[in-house]
Amino acid sequence: MDTRWDPETVTDALNVLRDLADWRLTPERWERVEEILRAMEEAFAAGDAAGLRAATADLEVQGPVRLRGIGTKPASQPSAPVRDRQNRLVHALDGIAPRTDVTADDRPDGERASSTR
Repeated sequence: MDTRWDPETVTDALNVLRDLADWRLTPERWERVEEILRAMEEAFAAGDAAGLRAATADLEVQGPVRLRGIGTKPASQPSAPVRDRQNRLVHALDGIAPRTDVTADDRPDGERASSTR
């Protein structure tokens, strides 16, 4: 993993970005989400871990709410530009995410895990 990024920052960002694909928001909220995604891209490109953490926290609070007021605009899926930004960020962050798979080379004893018994 790239040492500029702590695992928690990367994991938190990936979790909320992956959830975003299922969100249904009003157009105004999607505009705000797009601004936050732009800030996340800029922070990532600059190697700014604090900026990425802050933007991730901002994005988390933009998620859908269960109750909507009477007369509010209908919620919709993310637009193509939002999905594109989200996909770029997931791809970039996935490239530096901590590994969760373990191979024989990673094991201290060098033994392979066997799926056949």
